[in-house]
Amino acid sequence: YRFTLDEAGWQSLIAGVMNLSPAEALVFADSLDAAFRAGTVSATTYASGMAALVNHHAWDVVEAATGYLEEVTRIIDPKDLGPVERAFRAIATPRYASLAGPSDSETQLLHKRLQRFLVVVAKDQSMRKPLARQAARAVGLNGKPDPSAAPASELETIFTVGVQDLGEPFFDLLLKQTIASEDAQFRESAIGALARVEDPALARKLEAAVLAGKFKGTEMLGVLSRQMGRPATTEQAYAWLKENDKAIIGMIPEFFRSNIFPTFGGAFCSNERADEWQKFVESHAAKLPGYERDLAQTIETIHLCAALKQASAADLLAAFGNYK
Repeated sequence: YRFTLDEAGWQSLIAGVMNLSPAEALVFADSLDAAFRAGTVSATTYASGMAALVNHHAWDVVEAATGYLEEVTRIIDPKDLGPVERAFRAIATPRYASLAGPSDSETQLLHKRLQRFLVVVAKDQSMRKPLARQAARAVGLNGKPDPSAAPASELETIFTVGVQDLGEPFFDLLLKQTIASEDAQFRESAIGALARVEDPALARKLEAAVLAGKFKGTEMLGVLSRQMGRPATTEQAYAWLKENDKAIIGMIPEFFRSNIFPTFGGAFCSNERADEWQKFVESHAAKLPGYERDLAQTIETIHLCAALKQASAADLLAAFGNYK
């Protein structure tokens, strides 16, 4: 169930967020996000509510709040993300710092989630630099590989920093090791990191590896979905998809191809792209029997994102500007 409140009600709930049980706080986070998307709560209240939830004691509440914050950045133009990332650092860093010292399993989970948020989403450079050094040691960029340099639970985050900050030498080495590895956990973490590459030239290398069949099973789906879903690479990934549409569709297992392929367009956030994506998917109808429902849901998602962007992006950007 979801609920809605007037402004005074939301402010009262935000002020008392630390007294909410985890279940209550999760319902609060979901209802607040839904209210913002419905246009019944202001961007300022939305930002302050999610910021308050980041300080909740339960790890899953913090994970939910940071997840909503990450998702809502889709309505912000990539060129305007700097102030938003700064706001995210201001919101999440104190909570992350409070986790220092001995910890139980829930605190360790919270540490992992907040680290990823601050490093990957908020682009905290002070945290990224030591992780880049760990990534380099783990793959042996300047010597013999040292797997112990990067904890398995943080491997994807650490490798993501290496892929984005250490450039082609690290990317090439990690891609080579991933293709050769039979370690499922390593492959999953490494592919997740490789798929977050933002350099256009390196993204083309990743695309070539996909087309060459270098990945196993459905691993290529993770690559494509992340490249499509990240604002920095959406356009290049889409151009590549259109250029190699038949090959890529053929690589997706037939039994769920019709459900998966239409959803890649969910990365878009404009009415024009909704129309374009619909025509593109429909042009492959013969290879995607039963695609209609998934395409319709995806098109609805794009239109909703476009409407939210038009109505609230400027206000949200201004609201996050208050966090420094």
